[in-house]
Amino acid sequence: MTLSPPTPSVEARPIRLRYTHDYWMVGLGLPIYTGYYIEDMRTLELARWEERGVDTAFIQLAGQEGVTETRVTEIPARGVLPPLRLAFDEAVYVIQGRGATSVWSSDGPRKSFEWSENSMFLLPRHHFHQLSNTSGSQPVRLLHYNYFPLLLSASPDPDAFITTGRGAAGEPPKAVDLQAMYGEPVLRKTLKSGARVVSHRFPLGEWKPDVEKTVTAKNNDGDDEEYELKVWRIK
Repeated sequence: MTLSPPTPSVEARPIRLRYTHDYWMVGLGLPIYTGYYIEDMRTLELARWEERGVDTAFIQLAGQEGVTETRVTEIPARGVLPPLRLAFDEAVYVIQGRGATSVWSSDGPRKSFEWSENSMFLLPRHHFHQLSNTSGSQPVRLLHYNYFPLLLSASPDPDAFITTGRGAAGEPPKAVDLQAMYGEPVLRKTLKSGARVVSHRFPLGEWKPDVEKTVTAKNNDGDDEEYELKVWRIK
């Protein structure tokens, strides 16, 4: 059997409309890729999803209809997405790039973590989250996966499951404070004497590195690129 590659469609009825999620997804006017496989998620054509402030495309492979949602998003260099709260868990796989995520509840502290290419993490339901691209030169591509279609089939009101731009989620976007996560005071407190800290393009405030070196290596496109490496020693 020969499998044809998936093709995007943004026409009024790009897919067979059987489930509430199908109607919602088509109504957004974003690309929807169907079929049995995706050859390269790094090269999929995306379109702007203004409500989420990000370029996006949906993927609905055979058998996903009405059960799970998959989409690809791209965050530009140094981009910060608006806060968002979902009433369902969402798994995120990093296709390319590096960045950071903040997660918090309405009455809880904000917790942040970093990720890079091939990382995977979970955005917990009923928590706000905010995604940031910490690279100054490369976009980030993420693959999102959730069970939103099942919820919409049970209760066909998307606003009941997604909070954007209102209430506690309406705060202005702000970048993750990496200095607070990995600044000199934190590292000196958490690392033992003699430990080394290596950073790529990320200065640690006014803490001067013990070693600085510029190296040339291949980037994701296979081209030579210079990288600034810095090394600090905990004393």
